[in-house]
Amino acid sequence: MQVSSLPSQVRNWFQMQGTARAVQLAPGVWTALQDGATVEDAVNTDVLDGFCSSIKAFERVCRGGRMHTGACW
Repeated sequence: MQVSSLPSQVRNWFQMQGTARAVQLAPGVWTALQDGATVEDAVNTDVLDGFCSSIKAFERVCRGGRMHTGACW
């Protein structure tokens, strides 16, 4: 998805990094889709950005409780 369509906090964060595209992993959880990367590459990243409670729930339910780096609001 285009970063321009994301909520303002996440959109601004990605735009400051020069990221134009992102993958939504769950409601409120995104990761950057870098040039040359596949969606699968992005899904398997260790960086999650989005809303703090959504990221924590995603980590607990989908990643076995493993914590990831990234920014949250």
